[in-house]
Amino acid sequence: DECWRDSNGWPIDRFSSDWGVAGPIIERERIELLPGLHGAWGASIWPEGAPDETFETGPSALVAAMRAYVRSKTPNDK
Repeated sequence: DECWRDSNGWPIDRFSSDWGVAGPIIERERIELLPGLHGAWGASIWPEGAPDETFETGPSALVAAMRAYVRSKTPNDK
């Protein structure tokens, strides 16, 4: 079974390619997935207490969702 590993050899979860890993995050955070044009996807999240919605895009639903999730956790980097 091929898996990603960090620099110390520890396995890394594939958040942007494994629904089993990302699905619970998408449900818990109530991330909305939106199909876009030409196979692209959008993901929208409005974290509790946040003044604005976070929206990100990606080549797949999982990539878009995980980009939005990470961005929502780092609001000062917008």
